[in-house]
Amino acid sequence: MNEIKMPMPTPFERRVDKLEQDFFAGLKEIKELIVSEIRELKTEQLADIRATVDRVERTLKEDHRRLADDQRRLWDKVNEAAMRPELAAALSRIETVEGRDKERIGTSRTLLALWVGISSLIGAIVTAVVDALLFRH
Repeated sequence: MNEIKMPMPTPFERRVDKLEQDFFAGLKEIKELIVSEIRELKTEQLADIRATVDRVERTLKEDHRRLADDQRRLWDKVNEAAMRPELAAALSRIETVEGRDKERIGTSRTLLALWVGISSLIGAIVTAVVDALLFRH
């Protein structure tokens, strides 16, 4: 029988195989480097985000505390003013004016709602009349 013998790899083929192996090993190394960089960036970004959230939270708490303090001082002044007779009359007038403003706003809203309702009813009647006149059979 004739045996087919495989030829021995030539030095050129060995070099090509080595280049392929080196190429894929390099790609694997680059991939691992990229993955590690991404992990580091994620960690750094998360740390930055946490620091920003903590800073914003501290600022909001501080602003809320200052606002509450300002509001408390305002109400203290209002209560002090209510005890003085000359200012009590002024506060009463302010409350009266505010009451009239609220009543006027409520009245205008009521009138607006009535107007919308009446105009939609008129529009429906006109539409029905035109429909009856145009499409009589």
